Amino acid sequence: MEIAVITWFSNLNFGTALQAQALQDYLKSHSDTDVKLINYLPSESNILQSVDKKTEHIVFKVFNKIKEKIHNDNEIYNNLLSGKFKNFFEKKKENFDVFMSEIDFTEEVSSKEDFKKIADSFDTFICGSDQIWNPQILDKNYYLDFVHGKNKIAYAASFGIGYLPDYSKPYIKEYLSDFKAIGLRENTCKDELCAITQRDDISVVCDPTLLFDKEYWSKKGNTSVVPKEKYFVTYFLGSSSIVPDAVKKVQDTLKIKNVVLPSTEYTLNICDKENISYGPSEFISLIENAEFVLTDSFHATCFSVIFGKKFCVLKKHSQSNPFRQNSRIESFLSTLGISERLVQKNSSIFEFLAEDIDYVKVYEKLDEFRESSKKFIERNVFND
Repeated sequence: MEIAVITWFSNLNFGTALQAQALQDYLKSHSDTDVKLINYLPSESNILQSVDKKTEHIVFKVFNKIKEKIHNDNEIYNNLLSGKFKNFFEKKKENFDVFMSEIDFTEEVSSKEDFKKIADSFDTFICGSDQIWNPQILDKNYYLDFVHGKNKIAYAASFGIGYLPDYSKPYIKEYLSDFKAIGLRENTCKDELCAITQRDDISVVCDPTLLFDKEYWSKKGNTSVVPKEKYFVTYFLGSSSIVPDAVKKVQDTLKIKNVVLPSTEYTLNICDKENISYGPSEFISLIENAEFVLTDSFHATCFSVIFGKKFCVLKKHSQSNPFRQNSRIESFLSTLGISERLVQKNSSIFEFLAEDIDYVKVYEKLDEFRESSKKFIERNVFND
């Protein structure tokens, strides 16, 4: 049997790279199967465009565009990376390349002919993990639309947002009609998807990074970047207005070094510029050895749990944002029984700094979640 996996892997995001490698490593380590990651980079031409899609929440979109024009955070951040901090950014690319070199890829795939060749070359196809099914960027290739008459399985695929827009439902129903098994990363859209597909066997499974324990991940790290003194990690993907105050509260309370992993204009301004260059291996070791982790990142949360760290999570998007991506963290924390680690207001951060997490209970729940996810893979991938 030969397995092909399609997922995101190319945007210099720690979590994206880590989940891609984790699923391939797990599949390889539990069989003699040849497993390859489909070397596909999404393009605008493959993303669904429709009037309904463009008009949904149009008032919010216009308001958001105005805010972006005023604040311009992403543009400023990208300009700094390509200009003033180009050398650090090039080193970051190199570190990602080194990490991604451990993954076995197919030849580059872009045309219909390329996809047909891939469809003919493998027996089983898996889509996932990450937000490959996000309705805002609906790309049928991530639903394995190019595969016919063979095993199609979703593992930890995510819609990213907390609901399925009406415009996406007919496409999702069509694309998933011939899947052998569907495993979602979050429970948020499970009921909706069951209704759309008229299936009652859809599962919720863990992110691929959670299939492995801390011993596995520790070997993947790069400890050369770990400070000798005590430190906490700050890592934010969003630009919530409460982030600066949260960072100050943690800094003032712990009075230790703040290792900032930059992904926004604000964090780029306050970080040691060497941190720009860090890749997935550096990310792993910095989380593993931190005293505390302050984040809005799903995968930073996962690795905080894997390594048994104290942490708290800020919401990446406000509740008024119809495309908010908070549900993945809410679902994960709920599964582990630690929903309280999600900050509701900045004043509660002091409580997170003082309170320990009962990792005995957390790991009991994580082990149960991990084992059920492994059984999903065994049942649907290896027991063909």
